[in-house]
Amino acid sequence: MVVKKVCPYCKCSFNSRKNAKVFCRKRCAELAKKRVLKENKSHMCQWCAKKFRSPEYRRKFCSESCRCNFVTSVMVMHCKKRKRPVKRSLEEVIRCSREAGLSYGVYVGINGID
Repeated sequence: MVVKKVCPYCKCSFNSRKNAKVFCRKRCAELAKKRVLKENKSHMCQWCAKKFRSPEYRRKFCSESCRCNFVTSVMVMHCKKRKRPVKRSLEEVIRCSREAGLSYGVYVGINGID
């Protein structure tokens, strides 16, 4: 027995001998499954821990403000960890290099002085 059906993905009509067949072709079934998976993807915001839905699988933040807060906090932590060289006068650097028994260039290279 042939049954006339309408594909829920592409809306075209097709004939089927099987009552369980829903889509007109395999490609429509695959695309419909992807669409459902995309629409129902739930994420948790990395800043405020609020759950939100988004079709983008890489989305990490529920809003632009949460993203900005996260980036700002990471930058602050990064700057606090980074040690900045102590600014010294040229005469002091030359004196220290002579005391260490090194040339000025080698002393500056080893100690990372700007």
